[in-house]
Amino acid sequence: MEYNVPRCLRNSEKSMPIFLPVLQAFKIDPLFFGVVATIALAIGQITPPVAVNLYVVSNLIKKPLDQTSKEIWPFVIFAIIGLLLITFVPKLSLLIPIASKLYTP
Repeated sequence: MEYNVPRCLRNSEKSMPIFLPVLQAFKIDPLFFGVVATIALAIGQITPPVAVNLYVVSNLIKKPLDQTSKEIWPFVIFAIIGLLLITFVPKLSLLIPIASKLYTP
């Protein structure tokens, strides 16, 4: 029981509304948080030990999981660099919605 509760909060996009009161208290833009959380969850889906997408890709290309795991790291590194850029320069994640007048912060 102790293992399942943190795991359900950590690995699912469905738990994002739980953070809304915290975001409002710290004056963090919910759209910015959603972009950062989605990218972070996507990185989590391609890296071991969860690696759901890694298992799927390995099965699709008919290569062993260990070989696929070794080949995925350059993509993970660039994804982490992108996540850091978006995290520390929030205007990058909000640029397109604001420019197209779909969102006003």
